[in-house]
Amino acid sequence: MVGAFGTWGGWSALTAVGTIGAVAVAVFLQWWISRTERQRTPELTVVKDELWKFSSGGWPSLRLAVRNAAGKHAAHDVQVSVDRVAQANGATAYLLPNTWLRWANLAGQATVNIPAGAPRYVEIGSFVDGTAAAEPDVPVLNLATGASGGLPVKKSPCIVDLTVTATNCDARRWRITITFLPSEVDSKKPQDVTLEVHAT
Repeated sequence: MVGAFGTWGGWSALTAVGTIGAVAVAVFLQWWISRTERQRTPELTVVKDELWKFSSGGWPSLRLAVRNAAGKHAAHDVQVSVDRVAQANGATAYLLPNTWLRWANLAGQATVNIPAGAPRYVEIGSFVDGTAAAEPDVPVLNLATGASGGLPVKKSPCIVDLTVTATNCDARRWRITITFLPSEVDSKKPQDVTLEVHAT
């Protein structure tokens, strides 16, 4: 045994092998922890669920769910920014820097935290009696932008480009397309309202 230890450099060789092993284990553990944390990074999606359209005072209102995937960390300070609004195939477009959509039941609050597997609802807007006296009666969708009175949309289709951000995950862009027709009973109210959501 003594000869064997002498061949390998004695205890110093065993110590070196042990040190290398410890470093390898530490590197592996660091990689594993980093990989696990990346897997738990919040993953936010904009979802049209069964609650996307509801009645508010007899007028249709629209909202979307922002959902964090199950098994993730909570998403912090989530905000839905409005980048651009286009009406009637882009004939009328608005660029809206620093404008955000309001969270349902949280007046004036720009950001929320979203736990894993949970949705938070963001308001798209409500149809309102907004036609001026000298104009023909048409449906008016008042987009729920920021703390302001909103942005009136009178032409269909309406395309809204959004960016969803949080402090602990990457931003994602989304596009929603809203279509509607004047009601045959009351031309100020909409019928055949549709809402489509796509990642861009």
